Amino acid sequence: MKTILIISPHLDDAVLSCGATIAALHTQGHHITTATVFTHPGTATDKHTHYSQRRQQDEQALALLGAACIHLGFVDAPFRHTTWNSFSTLLFHHHTPPHQLQLVQDIAAAINTLIQQLQPHEVWYPLGVGGHIDHHLVWHSSTLLNHLPTQHVFYEECPYAMVPGWAAIRWNSIGAKAITYGTDTPVPYSPLTQIPLPFIHNYITNAHDKQASLAAFNKEWQAQPPQPFTVTQWQLNGRLYTQSPSCVPTTFFQQQCKAIACYTTEWPALFGPQEQHIAETLSQNIHNHQYCGQYWYKN
Repeated sequence: MKTILIISPHLDDAVLSCGATIAALHTQGHHITTATVFTHPGTATDKHTHYSQRRQQDEQALALLGAACIHLGFVDAPFRHTTWNSFSTLLFHHHTPPHQLQLVQDIAAAINTLIQQLQPHEVWYPLGVGGHIDHHLVWHSSTLLNHLPTQHVFYEECPYAMVPGWAAIRWNSIGAKAITYGTDTPVPYSPLTQIPLPFIHNYITNAHDKQASLAAFNKEWQAQPPQPFTVTQWQLNGRLYTQSPSCVPTTFFQQQCKAIACYTTEWPALFGPQEQHIAETLSQNIHNHQYCGQYWYKN
């Protein structure tokens, strides 16, 4: 049986992105530990109770899936820099600001300590789809640990990866080269603000944020090379990453939805006001009666 360490940027990302797979692996006898990086509001004392509640929600959600839970205690982006306070300012980051480089080193050191303690067979890192600054920093930290013998895996984050073409945009934006294509049919362009995903419309705060988000998305889209978006193998920094979807019976998807519902402070903005909207939104990832998440394994 395998030991798997999943690195989650925030207090819900692992469950949102990997929940059904975690539940399936647990039933097979594998040992899963999730380490969440950004779990604290720093000096914003008025938010301490809220973050304590979120950490409790995370523990409850992961327990439902059969995973152990570790919180690393790094400060969430809006409390590190007040300019990161909206959809357009938090997302669309594919390069690390110089003032965050030490933080990347610190995150990598914390993850390395866990790897030495747990000796996992695999470590799963966020790919950084959408370019959320915190997701990008965790991804960047993973590149500092590439030399370790542990299997290195990227997972596509939900709900960002549900935006058509955004995963490929991420690969291209971090300098990856497409090696193998799944199909020659490109994903058609859709304006970000017209995509019917609740999180987009709930997280965009005002007209200026809407305009800035659309402009940033269009800039990313237009910067891509003229290639199909259904790539099954990428090359990054001399290493190959091969797509390996995890498709599991929908009973595990139902477990994931129950776990997501534990995050009562978060899921309404992500999926809509009713709990049933969680499954309704995520159901687009169901194919042939199986729920599928996207993972990339380093060759």
